[in-house]
Amino acid sequence: MGKNIVLKPRIKVKSPWLLSIGDCSWIGEAVWIENIDEVAIGSHVCLSQGVRLIDGNHDFNDPSFRTFSRKIQIDSGCWVGAHTIIFGGVQVPKAQFLKGGSVIRSSKDIEYNGN
Repeated sequence: MGKNIVLKPRIKVKSPWLLSIGDCSWIGEAVWIENIDEVAIGSHVCLSQGVRLIDGNHDFNDPSFRTFSRKIQIDSGCWVGAHTIIFGGVQVPKAQFLKGGSVIRSSKDIEYNGN
């Protein structure tokens, strides 16, 4: 964990030992980090209220319904708008803004800011 992190009320983290947060980042109220794999949040990142980071799922084609997961990485300087959902395997590049209510299933879903 970095320095000067702001953690608002009602944050849920499934596996805190798999979470890293850089300096001066803000984790908003009711953020839910459903991580069974690594989640890396850079410095000067804002996760607005109600953001969901979900890095795992079940393989519905598998008879035993096994789980799988992929890392989520949010690079420094990003702002993730309220109630956005980011799924496993996504890397949000440096200094990006994700509009509130976005659903990011892959890095291709990100509208780049040109930074």
